[in-house]
Amino acid sequence: MTSMGECIGEVIREDYLVINSSDNCRRPLYKQPCPYPPEELPKPDPERKMSHTEYLQLSESPKLGVQKIGSKDVLLKKVILNEISKSPAIWNTYKANGIYSEVAVNVFKRTGKLLNIKLIQSIFKLAKDGLRNRLRDSITEKLHNEADTENHLWQWELYEFIRFYREITEGWELRMRALVAKKHEGQLRVRESAECSDMIKDDKNLINIDDERNMKLDHVRTDISDTSIVQTCMDSSRLPSNDEHPGAKPTLIHHTTPSLDCQPTKHESIHSDFSKEMDQLVNQATRIAREHPERAETLLKALFATVSTFDQEGYVCVEDKKFTEKQSK
Repeated sequence: MTSMGECIGEVIREDYLVINSSDNCRRPLYKQPCPYPPEELPKPDPERKMSHTEYLQLSESPKLGVQKIGSKDVLLKKVILNEISKSPAIWNTYKANGIYSEVAVNVFKRTGKLLNIKLIQSIFKLAKDGLRNRLRDSITEKLHNEADTENHLWQWELYEFIRFYREITEGWELRMRALVAKKHEGQLRVRESAECSDMIKDDKNLINIDDERNMKLDHVRTDISDTSIVQTCMDSSRLPSNDEHPGAKPTLIHHTTPSLDCQPTKHESIHSDFSKEMDQLVNQATRIAREHPERAETLLKALFATVSTFDQEGYVCVEDKKFTEKQSK
């Protein structure tokens, strides 16, 4: 029996990979129509009325009910992502709380669930992380070409609703493909069209094919498909009671970082554990700098100071206060 994934793959190959015009040639697959009818999601219920001001008042109330948004509540996540897709201004920032509150109101009208802004941001972040992880796996591990990557992503139930975010990841994907192509050369199962080569050559981002560090900085180890989130939300049928308390912060599950190099050399494997730990440190530092730009310079200075101190002869650990005081005199 043919699986849905195989059927989707055939549709993509037959209907969307036939390059017979310059328009199709230059248009990325993720911007082409869905290979099957879009899934129908709940529409706004006219009986559910709420203004932006009312939402802000309710969201600040400590009496807001507590619910669990688990991995099985996929429909709610799809509605959230669908609403976010309509607001490009928040695709790559966490600072547009005004727009996020509008998303929350629209989600309430469609699902009856009143969600905290932090919960909406967490679900969006997990979806972005899941997309990046699948892209990385497809490009660097499975060595997929663009068509196979698209087919691979369609196996994920949330892809239809986070597909819009590939407009943000497109440059990162191209740099990653260029780096992988350089490393594996003839080993790649790449199917290219001569007519489409201009699209790659014209992209200035591909000139820097040694951008491996940037690829690693963007790596995340969370996946929305198997993560449960506990946050603040309220069903439309409930009224706040005095014995209810604010929800806990989202709990993110971290997975092991996949290696970019398929066949590391003997020399590279010697320090692989240390390198992986450093990658995680870089990821954390980059995330902090991205979310708190005002702390970036101080964080960078602190890291440089720490590394420089360890480079001094006789310094053993951070607790070695005597050595530190001696060096400062």
